[in-house]
Amino acid sequence: MEMQRRIIASHTVKSVLAGLVLAAVVTFGVPLAANAAGEPCAENPPSCGYLRNSGGYSFQASTDYVNTTTVATGAKKQTVAPGSRTSVGWDWDAVWVPAGRCVKTYGGAFWNIETKTNRVGQVSGRWHKVDNWGASVYMYAANC
Repeated sequence: MEMQRRIIASHTVKSVLAGLVLAAVVTFGVPLAANAAGEPCAENPPSCGYLRNSGGYSFQASTDYVNTTTVATGAKKQTVAPGSRTSVGWDWDAVWVPAGRCVKTYGGAFWNIETKTNRVGQVSGRWHKVDNWGASVYMYAANC
C-alpha cells in the first residue's frame, strides 16, 4: 500500500512539473515550431506571428529565416511601412537590417522580450531572427 502511494505521489509530481514547464514555454515565449518555406499558416495559429512596424522607418520582412545572411529559396518578403504590419496568414521570421541601421524587436508570447541587431558602422546588412510569436519592430538610423 505504501509503495502505491509513493508511485501515485511521484506521478502527481511529474504531472505538475510537466504542467509548469508547459506554462513556462507559453509565458516566456520559447520559440514555437516554424512553418515550412513559403507555405501559408493554417488559420494563423500562435506559431504564425506577424510583424508590426512600430518605428519610423520601413523595413523588409521575410518568412523562412535560415541564418543572418540567408532566408530560404521561395521565402515570402514584404516591405512594411511605419504604422503597418505584415500580411496575416504567413509565418514572418526575419527583418532585414541594412548597413547603417539598428533594429529592436519585442517578441515572445506577450511581446515583451527585447532583441536587437546593430549594423551601424558596418558595411553589410543581415537578417534579424524573430521568434514565431511575431514582434513589434523598431528600425533606427543610429545605434539603438
